[in-house]
Amino acid sequence: MSVILLGHQKGGVGKSTTAVNLAVALSIEMFKGDTKSILLIDADPQATLYRWSQRREDAGLISFPCIRLEGNITQQIKRESEKYEYVIVDAAGRDSREMRSAMLASDIMLMPTKASRADLELLEHMAETVEMSRDYNPNLKVGVFINMTPTNSQAEKITAKNF
Repeated sequence: MSVILLGHQKGGVGKSTTAVNLAVALSIEMFKGDTKSILLIDADPQATLYRWSQRREDAGLISFPCIRLEGNITQQIKRESEKYEYVIVDAAGRDSREMRSAMLASDIMLMPTKASRADLELLEHMAETVEMSRDYNPNLKVGVFINMTPTNSQAEKITAKNF
C-alpha cells in the first residue's frame, strides 16, 4: 500500500489534474484498468477530484472510490490505506490543516509547481513545512516537478531549472 499526497501551498499548479492522471495511470499499469484498489481522497474545499469522480460515475464510466475529508485527516488516511493498494490525496492549494495532516500519513508527496518566480519562491516555505512534518513522518519522500511550463518563454524555464 502506498499513500501519495498531491500538495503545495500554491493553488492552480495542477494538483487535482495530476491526481486524476496518476489514478488513471496506476489503474491501467498496475490493475489492468480496475479501479477498486485505488482510493481518491479529496481534501480540498473546491472538491475538484470528488466532482470528477462523480461525473465519471454519472456518465456510466468506470469510477474510482472517492471520499471527501476535512480537518485533521491523518488517522482516517491511515485507516483507509489498510484497505487499498494506493490512496491518492488531493490537498487544497494553501497551507491547510488538511495538507499538513496528510503529510503525516503519506509515503510520497508530489508538488507540482509552475515555472514562474512567484510559484517557485513558495518552494522555500514548502521545504520548511516538509522538514517539520518529517519530525513525525521521517520516511516522507517528496518530489517537485515543473508543471504547465510555457513553451514560448525560455527565461521562465531557465529560472525554474536554476531554482
